[in-house]
Amino acid sequence: MGGIVKHIFWSISLVCLFASCGKAPAYRIEGNLSHLADSVLYVCFENPDGSAVDTLSARKGKFEVEKREGDYAAVILFYNGKTQWLTAYPEKGKKIKISGDARYPELVTVKGGHINDALNDFKSSVKKLLEEKYELLDRLDEETASNLEKEDVPSKLANIQLLLSEAAVKYIQEHPDLVVSAVLIQTYLVDPEDTRRMDEMLALLSSKVKETAVVRSLEQFSEKVKRTGVGAEAPDFTVKDIRGRTLSLADFENQYLLLSFAAPWCERCKMDNLYLKEIRKAFPEDKLGMLTVTLDGNQEEVRRTLRNDSITWNLVADSAGYASMLIDLYAVNAIPRNFLIDDTGKIVLNAADGKEIEETLRELIETD
Repeated sequence: MGGIVKHIFWSISLVCLFASCGKAPAYRIEGNLSHLADSVLYVCFENPDGSAVDTLSARKGKFEVEKREGDYAAVILFYNGKTQWLTAYPEKGKKIKISGDARYPELVTVKGGHINDALNDFKSSVKKLLEEKYELLDRLDEETASNLEKEDVPSKLANIQLLLSEAAVKYIQEHPDLVVSAVLIQTYLVDPEDTRRMDEMLALLSSKVKETAVVRSLEQFSEKVKRTGVGAEAPDFTVKDIRGRTLSLADFENQYLLLSFAAPWCERCKMDNLYLKEIRKAFPEDKLGMLTVTLDGNQEEVRRTLRNDSITWNLVADSAGYASMLIDLYAVNAIPRNFLIDDTGKIVLNAADGKEIEETLRELIETD
């Protein structure tokens, strides 16, 4: 009898095993991207409780990845040395196909699943604006700062972003019951200086959409921004700069502090860095302290940048997670980002534009 039971048990186990092997993956992504500068890709499967990262190698721009288990709300594909990325929204059992020019993530097509398909429709409606945006970003990389200033490229970029956000608002108002509306809020309406517009759009969404992970994340971000808005007490921190010195808010007591967030691969940061250099020259160190947080964990690379770029103020890289910690603390979701903190520890300005910081400093310090 025992032998029969054992035989049945192993038979069932083998059936289950083979059934498992033959089971279709819960998630499958196929991609074909042109102009990949690096064949190594990082695929981050995201859910509210954490993430799982797979490393892939693309062959002539083609790649594929599968996940057999798990519940994921988003998949982020990082490429070109993690300097660029694009996001897809998976649905169990539905294959995702990614195709396009890797240099222009917002123009890449992501097919499969109702969110991705709806996003494609929206991007098609604003394709001209997206093409203009990337044309200007390419010029940021190619031209000198003086030419950019003369032709007012930053202002043109800002205007395109405004038009894109207006198109997103129109779509959200017309489709409050679609999850893609929450994704558009995340993509085009997140403002680290003022969450009012984002909050207004979130309020329009249907109750079902408000239960999604995207909306919960946006609501949490909104709360963080309010804690780092103008007039708020600047969150305290303790970090080590690239020379090993420990720094905190107390080290800038009785002076203004310009806290900046940047990255070596950020094109707009290059323009911003020119303003930071002018600010350092214009204001004495006893009145203005400066601290830049750079999203680069390679300390030696940062030191080389310092030597070549003649940065003369405090610099913190992502050693021991310092940059990540400060980004979370100050609710930074885009770079460049600058916080001006006064001599009482209050935030007096939160801006992307170093020029705006310079003008504000001249008003504040010259009138003190």
